[in-house]
Amino acid sequence: MTVTKIAEIKNTGASDAWIRVKVDKNIQLQGEGEPNTDLVELALNTTDWAEKDGYYYYNNALKPGEVTEPIFTAVTFDAAMGNEYQNATATVDVSAQAVQTANNGASAMTANGWPNS
Repeated sequence: MTVTKIAEIKNTGASDAWIRVKVDKNIQLQGEGEPNTDLVELALNTTDWAEKDGYYYYNNALKPGEVTEPIFTAVTFDAAMGNEYQNATATVDVSAQAVQTANNGASAMTANGWPNS
């Protein structure tokens, strides 16, 4: 089963910004067992975003008021999910961070000042 989910980031600040996001998949089972988050697949946008060190970096500077291209557009649940996944809750958490572009590298990947968390 595939569900449409579009995750975008908007620059609500006053300056151009480099953007990065951390994407975490979680499954909460109703019964016992260890969930396999690999059974939840994201339709990631690897054209406008690049992965490095567990983060996805937006390939362009984002001007105030602008919105990124989606980091992903759909979530697919693998057909191999068994009965233990009945009534389970799946979430995808997207945490965005931004740093200014001025005097701060040529891309989001080379920028300084990213928080450690």
